[in-house]
Amino acid sequence: MRPLRAAVAAVALAAVPALAIVVITGSPAGGHGTMATPVSRVFQCYAEGPESPDSAACRQAVAIGGTQPLYDWNEVNQANAGGNHKAVVPDGKLCSGGRSKYAGFDQARSDWVSTTIPTSGSYTFRFRVTAQHPGVFELYATKR
Repeated sequence: MRPLRAAVAAVALAAVPALAIVVITGSPAGGHGTMATPVSRVFQCYAEGPESPDSAACRQAVAIGGTQPLYDWNEVNQANAGGNHKAVVPDGKLCSGGRSKYAGFDQARSDWVSTTIPTSGSYTFRFRVTAQHPGVFELYATKR
């Protein structure tokens, strides 16, 4: 797999204890897709089944925004941010990318799936690319 030089400023990573910001470089960029490892909230809920998710967090996300966001798991983005994603995606809206369609994934809950990342050694982040576009990719991970 070729390294990603990424171009999505706010990848919906839910509750990943570790580094606050990780930047992945390489080429080409993934324009559509989502985090597979650690799994994004929207992709986890899609994997549980959009019509009847297993977890309470995913069921609440569906109650807030319906099932369509789960089927559209690969397009949590701000396409017209002009490279200014940090200003466009408000604090507390990282998992939705600042889009109301995905607001259910911004819920502050303790039961979202999370991944413990080792503080020493290495960790492989995997982005599932469904469409490639030119640009840069910044990956944001929360401490919890």
